[in-house]
Amino acid sequence: MIGAFDTKNSQNGGSQVELRLDGVHQNADVWLNGVRLGFHPYGYTAFAHDLTSHLNPTGPNVLAVRVDNSDQNSRCYSGSGIYRHTWLTVTGPVRIPLWGVHVTTPEVSERRSVAHVEVSVANLGARPAPAYVRVSVLDPRGHVMATRHAPTRSVGSGATADSSLDLPIERAALWPPDADARPGRRHRHRRVRRRARPLGGTPDGGSGT
Repeated sequence: MIGAFDTKNSQNGGSQVELRLDGVHQNADVWLNGVRLGFHPYGYTAFAHDLTSHLNPTGPNVLAVRVDNSDQNSRCYSGSGIYRHTWLTVTGPVRIPLWGVHVTTPEVSERRSVAHVEVSVANLGARPAPAYVRVSVLDPRGHVMATRHAPTRSVGSGATADSSLDLPIERAALWPPDADARPGRRHRHRRVRRRARPLGGTPDGGSGT
């Protein structure tokens, strides 16, 4: 696969650009503008590359993905090439990194449940930056069920700061593991802000940048 894209058309004007491929089968080599970014051998796991330092900011960029699926590798036909979603994420220097959100539910009942959310915030900029994290839980209709804020803190250049939040949820819609259909799904929306300006947010359709 070879494709061209232009970062000047990005809507949020961010400075950090990351490519994520959710599934490439298999032995994938990735290049950007003739520079080899890396190799991913396994065909069933997601992987990502930071494109920022290799981008051409004034013109088109050429991204190439080469797949080698020539050997026998599966009990059945697995397909070949890029078979899952591909994401090009543009953010500012202060952001939630890939796989930077973890959620557990230490307390679950019909009357009251608790979602424990751990969020990492990375600062890829050249200077320390203040940031705070806000996490909201939404019901299937988009209504806010719970919101919590982590205190504002300074994140050093090149550093990552972690925040932990407990969100109580009243009368959560529960279902058994063997249910044919779930009666309702809760959605999370986490947002990082710097000086009251949102830097990035990710609505999540049910489970868990």
